[in-house]
Amino acid sequence: MKASLPLGALAAAFILLAVLAAKEAGTCRKGEGPEAIVSCSLLIKYIPFTSMKAGFLAERAARYDKAGMPTKALGDLTDLAGLTGSLSPERMLEAYNRLAVLNFKTGKLSEMRKYADLAVKNGSADPEVYLSRASVNLSRENYAEALVDLQKAESLGYKHPSLYFSLGDAYKGLGQYDKAYTTLKDALPLMTADGDKAQIARLLGLTCFEVKNYAESVQYLKQALDYGLNCPDCPAAIAMAQQLLDQQPAPAGKKRAPKGVKHGGKTQ
Repeated sequence: MKASLPLGALAAAFILLAVLAAKEAGTCRKGEGPEAIVSCSLLIKYIPFTSMKAGFLAERAARYDKAGMPTKALGDLTDLAGLTGSLSPERMLEAYNRLAVLNFKTGKLSEMRKYADLAVKNGSADPEVYLSRASVNLSRENYAEALVDLQKAESLGYKHPSLYFSLGDAYKGLGQYDKAYTTLKDALPLMTADGDKAQIARLLGLTCFEVKNYAESVQYLKQALDYGLNCPDCPAAIAMAQQLLDQQPAPAGKKRAPKGVKHGGKTQ
């Protein structure tokens, strides 16, 4: 019969395992990159307590997320969401928030909606959750629902260009052209990237067209092209707006210059 280990040896082995586990836990929680992921993985595999596993799953998901590995992060977060009761409400809300945003970014829209709804129900203060849900509603022309989420994101201090563009799109879709115009025009000077300026200028041009402000419609659509926007429909829209502008009566007391002639008698 094989002799059992002396109690002292067992105690020493237990202490050693505890020290190693503490070291791995520290690396999992505070480390970065592959080293942290390996430590979290070891703990998830060998720690028998569900509540502790849940914490390490959350940590590994965060490391995967930061490392640009959304599929792996989603796997851990989905497992985590199934452990209701093993995490604090705050930690579970974090999981719902990231599940909503990452599912949106990876195109899994039904999953995004499921977790966005859970996040909002549990008091989410993450603007990206609301913006993700609003983006899908905009694509489906559910403008009123989108506007509620966009206004919530704005109230949470979100200042990303996509918010202003989406707000303008929602107001325009609801026929609230004055609000669309004001929102987009105020946002345009705040943009730093030409791509963002181009998108907002294009939507401004289309909004101005809807209210028959053809001069500004031409101005903003041309501006969008000047910023480098790939907009195959813009030249035709500019031509139509210009044609309608030429057909409008001149303001009282002024005569419209003949087509092809600038004021001052100089031919174009």
